[in-house]
Amino acid sequence: MKNLIAFSLLLGVILGGCKKDSNPTDNGTPAQLSITQVSDSISYNLTIPKATFGLTDTLKGSFIVLNQSQSLRVFNFEYQQQIQWTVRSDTDRVVMFQPKLLSPAYSQFQLNPNESKTYSIQQAIKDDAGIPVTAGAYRLSVFLRSSGAPMLTLQISLE
Repeated sequence: MKNLIAFSLLLGVILGGCKKDSNPTDNGTPAQLSITQVSDSISYNLTIPKATFGLTDTLKGSFIVLNQSQSLRVFNFEYQQQIQWTVRSDTDRVVMFQPKLLSPAYSQFQLNPNESKTYSIQQAIKDDAGIPVTAGAYRLSVFLRSSGAPMLTLQISLE
């Protein structure tokens, strides 16, 4: 019985000394950044995995459109590209953006109640000419190219 108590105490000390790191980044920034805005019972969410990206990283994120209403919603677009995003410097200079070209072709999607559509953002951190972007503070802005959709913006840093 003494062995069981001693083992339990030892195990408690070992496990008690360990803690899960809920913020695994070195620099104290949150593991991910997210912003959500609701407009006309539609939730728009932009999430990126971190606030600081290295100059050789790939910019990654997701943009989610969620129908929180009780009815079917239809989103119409004049172009095939349904979202647009930009990265702007603190002087408002656009350093990265998508889409580069707009294809004039009608497109649409529908969302049933509580249904969502997810778009992925993924691009090497380089400007239009393929040149790496300089370090500094930037704003990532994303919006659905459908009328009435809000633009969501997050602050990011490039180091």
